[in-house]
Order: sequence, then C-alpha cells, then structure tokens
Amino acid sequence: KVRCRGASGATGVGDRTLVRISMYGWNGVRGRYLADKVAQLSKRGCDVRVIHSDGGGYVVGKLRANGVRVRTASYDRNDNGTVDMYTHEKYMILSGNLGGRAGWHVWTGSQNWSDIALNGDEVTMHIPRRGAYYEYRKNFDFIWDNHTHRAG
Repeated sequence: KVRCRGASGATGVGDRTLVRISMYGWNGVRGRYLADKVAQLSKRGCDVRVIHSDGGGYVVGKLRANGVRVRTASYDRNDNGTVDMYTHEKYMILSGNLGGRAGWHVWTGSQNWSDIALNGDEVTMHIPRRGAYYEYRKNFDFIWDNHTHRAG
C-alpha cells in the first residue's frame, strides 16, 4: 500500500514518502523477503533509512545496493570481539502516502523481522497518529545522530 510519491500536506519529504526502520533481528528467509520489499520502496523513490543491530549480510547489502542509508547501533565497547551494546527496538514509521492517503503511521512491537519470530508469542501494533509518529521520529533521529555508525 505504500506509495513513494504523492506525499502531501505536512507528510513526507517534498512529495516523497518517508520510511524509517529500527530493527534488531533482521535475517533468514523472512528477513531477505522484507529487505527486498524495503529495497523496492527505495528504488521507487521513498526516502528510507534503517538502523539495525542484528541485520544479516544479505539484508544490509541489499538495502545499501538500492540506495537505503543503513547504520548499525551495535558496539563492542571493550574490544573483546563481542557486541555488548545494541538497539533492541523493533519499529517502522511512515510519513506520506499509504493507500492513496496522506498520513503518519507507526508499526511497533516485539517481533523481529526473522523466521523464528513467526513462531513466537509476538505482537505488532499499528498506530496511525501524527503525535506517535513524531515521538518515534525523534527517537530514531536521536539514535541515528548519536548512537550509530556505518558498519560492514
């Protein structure tokens, strides 16, 4: 339902739909499928950025190859070869054109974008509210600006 052009009013960036994703586990067959979908959004003109902490190599490569700006929030603070700080957030926000209508949307919950998440006790909820969008956007921008780096 996402349309990358035709954002109107105060939504999007210019006429482009804006998508931001913060995802911990993004891997497996499901992760590759969703990476392909997000890459398509970028190719169609959406303004897409992604923060990940456990994104698989295919996922990160596919996104970057299709113009998605990708950063990681994973750090090995004591240089022992083990990540000891990361984001565990799981959400996607959208400002722009969804199903031909301008709006602000948040999808958030406990579900990673991985195969195993389909078999667990997980939940994702949709919040179609401007205020919720702006709070999540502030969080995304803060993490992006202050606690991420380009990796692999």
